[in-house]
Amino acid sequence: MLPPRDAKTAPAGSAADRWKVLANRKLVVACIVAALAFLTTMGVTILAALYADDAFGLGPTARGLVVAVFGLAGLASGRWLGSLMDRFNMLKVGAAMQVVLGVGAALIGVVPTLALMIICIGVAGAAATGTRTVAQTLAVTSAPTNRSGAVSVMLACQFGGAAIAPLLWVPIYQDSQSAALVLAGIPAILAGLVLLVARRLNWAER
Repeated sequence: MLPPRDAKTAPAGSAADRWKVLANRKLVVACIVAALAFLTTMGVTILAALYADDAFGLGPTARGLVVAVFGLAGLASGRWLGSLMDRFNMLKVGAAMQVVLGVGAALIGVVPTLALMIICIGVAGAAATGTRTVAQTLAVTSAPTNRSGAVSVMLACQFGGAAIAPLLWVPIYQDSQSAALVLAGIPAILAGLVLLVARRLNWAER
């Protein structure tokens, strides 16, 4: 909120150079992972609110509180997930969090009780913090001479996924509530596979 006086630095190199450094595999991985993760993240928040009404008859306030569990769980788990990534391989932990996010999203539409649904939302929310951390870290380290540009590109992909999510999942939800939530979990699982492949090929290390 109040950055130090020396936080602002002049960009290094020409405009062409700053664009050129963004053409790297590490940033591509960050962008793909961010877009896929937010397809699932927004799917959870949007569809869970709809499902809480249709399946359990919750009103607007109650639905809002249920969805808020997603963010609260992410807030509470941030420090622990950061420690995990420091202690173990970031890509492995990130891949695991993507899978947990995807599975949590899928289970929301099939669990029989509201309590279990809230637990699934919380688990997905905690995992989502880890998925964002990995994408942001990959982006900011992909172009040391143009960190702001790399993060901007990654965020554009992230919010692109967020923008597509309602257009993709809501029509499916109108036909099948459970199927929409299950399908919404798939992009995050795919993002986990992308991270594992990137680690195998050393794409995220360059």
